[in-house]
Amino acid sequence: MHKKLIAAASILTLALPALSQACTLYGATGPTFVQGGGTLVSKNRDWTPASQTLKYVAPAHGYRYLGLFTGPNYKFNAAGVNEKGLYVAMSTASSVPKAERSQIKAYRSPDGLRGNEYLLRHTANVLEALSHTEIFKEPVNYILADNHMVAFVEVFPNGTHSVRLTTNGTLSHTNHYVTAEGMPFNKKIGLSSQTRYNRINTLLGTTTQPLTLADFITFSTDQDAGPDNSIFRTGSKPEGTQTLANFIVYLPPEGSPTIYVNYRTESGENNRETFGPKVYSF
Repeated sequence: MHKKLIAAASILTLALPALSQACTLYGATGPTFVQGGGTLVSKNRDWTPASQTLKYVAPAHGYRYLGLFTGPNYKFNAAGVNEKGLYVAMSTASSVPKAERSQIKAYRSPDGLRGNEYLLRHTANVLEALSHTEIFKEPVNYILADNHMVAFVEVFPNGTHSVRLTTNGTLSHTNHYVTAEGMPFNKKIGLSSQTRYNRINTLLGTTTQPLTLADFITFSTDQDAGPDNSIFRTGSKPEGTQTLANFIVYLPPEGSPTIYVNYRTESGENNRETFGPKVYSF
């Protein structure tokens, strides 16, 4: 089936980081919570400065998708949405010590894909993505969305996981476990993670509903808690953790997603380039 993906993409060009997932994830779905129905979903990507790029991927086998990539040779997919309207992103469970997390192998598909990119390439909706339980191995938090629902998956160090899902409500996550099943695995909850989690829930709960794409963009730039603990982190040190990208998508009940992407590259030129609307033919 031939589809079009409409991307309202604001691309901010500055200096950036390597592979990372210290992030704020949030979504809303259903006619009570989203203007016009459908789903809104977002990831703020935080890490130390390194390079990123936006890529449209059309594999020989599987679904096409638009994704934000980082890491060596831009191989790590930080967030993305595919031609079927499935959104996938994840954050590190940094409440589990790094030494412990590093002992747990991340999922790799037979064709070498990490779990998040495998889901974008090979699954069409949230329920199908959730059925691939073999992917949920490393201590991370996934956010999944389609035009009917939002879910997050907390993956625990012992290889088990929990799922929270809504078809008419809001969900959010940062970098620690928040479910009853996950809380015992938190060794230390970072101040930033807890502060951002509290703040995004406040914004989701107190902003006039139904919510809009403009509301989600406003949330993504919130600096209520200062340079190191806000949803949008400017960083108190030039090489410290800061917000490097926003990847926000509106998935309407019918038709193509609208995508807002705002990210920094390593050029350091401070130039702003806007694509929009830009059409990706699927």
